[in-house]
Amino acid sequence: MDITNITLIISIPLQCIAMLWINSFWLNFKVSKRELIIFVVGVLLPTMILFSLAGAFSSVYLMFSLILFLYKISYKKIVILNVLVSFLIAVITDHIVSLIFLLFFPTFFSEIIFIILRNLLFGLLLAAEAFVYKKLLYYLLDKYMIFKKGFYLLIGLFFISLLFFYLNIFMMANKNSLDNIQFNLSIFSIYFFFILIISASIIFLSIKQHKISLREKEYDTFLNYTTLLEQNVSDIRKFKHDYINILSSLRHYIDNDDINGLKHFFHENIIPTQKFEVHSNYALDQLNNLKIEGLKGLLTTKLILAQENGIPIYLEIAEEITSVQLDIIELNRIVGILLDNAIEASKVIKTPVIRIAFITLDTSKVIVILNKIDENTTICVQDIFRDGYSTKGENRGLGLTNLKKVLHANNQIILNTKIAQGYFTQEIEIKDKGVW
Repeated sequence: MDITNITLIISIPLQCIAMLWINSFWLNFKVSKRELIIFVVGVLLPTMILFSLAGAFSSVYLMFSLILFLYKISYKKIVILNVLVSFLIAVITDHIVSLIFLLFFPTFFSEIIFIILRNLLFGLLLAAEAFVYKKLLYYLLDKYMIFKKGFYLLIGLFFISLLFFYLNIFMMANKNSLDNIQFNLSIFSIYFFFILIISASIIFLSIKQHKISLREKEYDTFLNYTTLLEQNVSDIRKFKHDYINILSSLRHYIDNDDINGLKHFFHENIIPTQKFEVHSNYALDQLNNLKIEGLKGLLTTKLILAQENGIPIYLEIAEEITSVQLDIIELNRIVGILLDNAIEASKVIKTPVIRIAFITLDTSKVIVILNKIDENTTICVQDIFRDGYSTKGENRGLGLTNLKKVLHANNQIILNTKIAQGYFTQEIEIKDKGVW
């Protein structure tokens, strides 16, 4: 059996599985049996066929098919960057392993044993490098947000680098000679060092931009909170201004012994005003228990919007909440979509009510958003997440479709949707890290 057939039977499947495992490991994603079958049929077998026909050029197909496969099952753009990084690391690791075996074990083993041991060392080094990369990646993602421009610059940088690596390999006459491997490894190491410097610069600029963005959000949150306070103060002034008029009206009913008229006036004019003031002030007090500034700003904005539309909104935050194990952009996106839908639905009914609750459990945080709906309206839970579905007309229901994509891409989020007794309820459970 020649070296090409041995490589085809042993090396290619092992390397393909290694690349799948590394990228799944970085995503915290478990591949199901069905997805594994799709990977074998759509990625592994075509790569093996292409290797037998075109040699190392099959790695180009492996890279693009792996990106497509992982993106389809995760919906995360970070997949593109991860796959490019994994291939860069794999190329350098492959050269290091080849150099070790050619220098220290040139004729010690048969071809089969040589390839098996070579792949074993390759896999061990790759696993160690993957662990380090994951630690670094999640450290940056937990503390900072890499903006789109920086993200796409990194993708472009790593793609060009990978293209340079492969062109250099393909142009070599004898790819497996000791001199060529040493030369390539030297060039790749120097180039990789410059890649790291440029990447660090891009990440530094992204972190700086992230901090500026956070300050802007904090300022917006402060403005929204101030607006809500001013609105409450304005409502109190109006109430005080109307106080004498209210007493005068009450005196008229009392002087005329019109008890029925007094009851009607009290229930129709005074009770609704009292309820509105209590609801508004209570919601403001509850916001003090929320210490996540970005989310606090969003809720303040939605509270003002609901009040402007005359929609009673109840907020319950019994315990102080300082953090949620989810990126603030995605958290605001989820809560914003659900609150926008609740406010829109409340505008078209006679007695609207919206309730929001934050609940802290042992291993998760739960956000409940409930709004009253018309009991005569028939809504199917399965339909509301369908592309284009909306009770407001065709091709307007994009919010919940986008929400479904966000949820699918985050395995620590569970959404429960219920429609019962004239209320539409959405429960979002966000699990703490290390428990899913």
